[in-house]
Amino acid sequence: MTQPQAGTVAGRQMVQQLLMAHAPLRSDVAALRKGLEVLDAATTRAEDIEELLGGLTVADLTWQLKVDCQHFCAHLDAHHTIEDARMLPVMQHRFPELTDQIGRLRREHEEVKQMIVSIRADARQLNPKDERPVHVVLEQIVALADHLQAHLDFEERTLFPYFLRMDHDWHA
Repeated sequence: MTQPQAGTVAGRQMVQQLLMAHAPLRSDVAALRKGLEVLDAATTRAEDIEELLGGLTVADLTWQLKVDCQHFCAHLDAHHTIEDARMLPVMQHRFPELTDQIGRLRREHEEVKQMIVSIRADARQLNPKDERPVHVVLEQIVALADHLQAHLDFEERTLFPYFLRMDHDWHA
């Protein structure tokens, strides 16, 4: 979604801020998915791993994916915690007609949180000598990626028109 031209200055800034927060979430879940697909592949080509790691020299792919899964999950959980604690209450108070949509966003945040708990636990078990944990985490990341994409799209579609009507940032 591109930054809209109409709406208040504060609204356009809020839209841009949320797009900037969502972009790395979309990108990182795609990168984790690709990394796990490479690790899960029956025949992994060295070029695939080199491209994926882009010059890392400190850690092997499995270790890096374990760390990346943990970091990504923690970041996503923090993002949703901030939305639940700060953004959604402001939007609910200001626009009571969003009650059902905000309820859906909160439920989806809880669903993501449950997915994250499972991913983090299984990612700790990643082992280059055992393909089963890789396949399990890959399936979970694929499910999370699909769920997250739909969630972020719904959130942006729902909230952006209301952001554009606001004179003050929800942070204030």
